[in-house]
Amino acid sequence: MYFPYLYDRQAEKSALIQVADHLGSPQIVFPILEPFTHGKGLLKVFEAFRTASARLYVIVNPHLGDLARAEPRSLWHMTFDGALAERIVIIPAFKIREQTRVADVAAFLSSKAGQPVAIVVASTAISPRALSVALSGFDVTVFLRPEGNPVMYAAELGPTITVDVEDSFSAQSRNADYPEDDWFSDAHVTFAEDGRPGFADFTILPAMPQPGGGPAGAVSLHLSWENGSDRLHVQHFLSDERDRNLGSAGGKILEALAHLQAERARHPSKFRASPGLAAFDLVHAQRHATSLVKSKQYQISHHIYTVAAALGA
Repeated sequence: MYFPYLYDRQAEKSALIQVADHLGSPQIVFPILEPFTHGKGLLKVFEAFRTASARLYVIVNPHLGDLARAEPRSLWHMTFDGALAERIVIIPAFKIREQTRVADVAAFLSSKAGQPVAIVVASTAISPRALSVALSGFDVTVFLRPEGNPVMYAAELGPTITVDVEDSFSAQSRNADYPEDDWFSDAHVTFAEDGRPGFADFTILPAMPQPGGGPAGAVSLHLSWENGSDRLHVQHFLSDERDRNLGSAGGKILEALAHLQAERARHPSKFRASPGLAAFDLVHAQRHATSLVKSKQYQISHHIYTVAAALGA
């Protein structure tokens, strides 16, 4: 199974809505969503998954972005706690961070007894042995983030319940610095050999949310593709104009998109025919500039669709 790890921002939420019908039957792609804002847009994601008879993991103790402050976090819980109890859609996940204690994990597990849950390890605040004892007897999957010493926890907890969330995307500080192509991962092949229940990554995004703002210099499109049966790559398409003081973001997206379409003309079967790619086709055909958020949505949904298809969805 594949577990794409995303944050509750507009592009990510819209991407999940776009691919909710393409996660396999039976479902083999289970997104993990970490809340980041206190807006109600998350309810649209839940509705899309309910309609598609699909499920996703949601972290129920958020602390990033807007939710780093107590008041928005309290509002978030008032808005979403009822929806999070809907078992046919939501698999609750609890994130371990520096402040977390064993008692916190135990309280979460006891409140969700009898249903599948997840633990996201993002800190070594709880020792692997103590966590192993706390998890005994529960139907739990443990997601090991890069900052949480995944090797140490996997050794103690064993392969059958642990999934490494790999930071597979080679993010650059400047879009202009992306090479033509990057190797991404072979985890969709190797996870079964390692005895793991699945694999996870942050799609074509960095492991931590990056602040935005300011005019775009170069604009980049990151399109995932299968290089043979055992390797995933990401090809990068850059705008011609790379000066932040010249041109518009929408115009630069159209420039990068022209390079993508030229590559597809040369290699028609290189990229999967995903909903995200279809949306890019429409933008290109109409020559109607789209936004950076929409562009990111299409890239994320294309990645998820591509990985799902590689798994046989």
